[in-house]
Amino acid sequence: MNKYKKFIRFLINGGIIGLVSWLLQVLIYWVLLFLPKIEYKLTISIYLSFVVVIFINFHTLKKYVFKSNGLLYRFILATTVVVVIIGIISEVVFNGLYARLPDIAPYISYPFSALIVSPFSFYIKNRFVFN
Repeated sequence: MNKYKKFIRFLINGGIIGLVSWLLQVLIYWVLLFLPKIEYKLTISIYLSFVVVIFINFHTLKKYVFKSNGLLYRFILATTVVVVIIGIISEVVFNGLYARLPDIAPYISYPFSALIVSPFSFYIKNRFVFN
């Protein structure tokens, strides 16, 4: 499969994984609402969904995008680096958009930043994880 088709599959997978992550986070948060003694419900739901989704993402990329055995520890490391970069860029994008579009800036800054970083994410995962 050529690299452009792989990249398109990578983007589609990322969109689906993003949606699954968000839905899982909401579900976990709703479950935690029934446990009043637990604090930091949102933070816990974000971290738990991330842990679950990282394994789902690894297996879907391995099977449907790269069609290659990858190294899970490298995938976790690469994904962590990418998420940190996206987080930093997202803050910059949010701050730039908030003055002009305060109603939508919180909702589009992270997905927009993830899209900007996706070529780097694809490269690092293709070269160092699933090579």
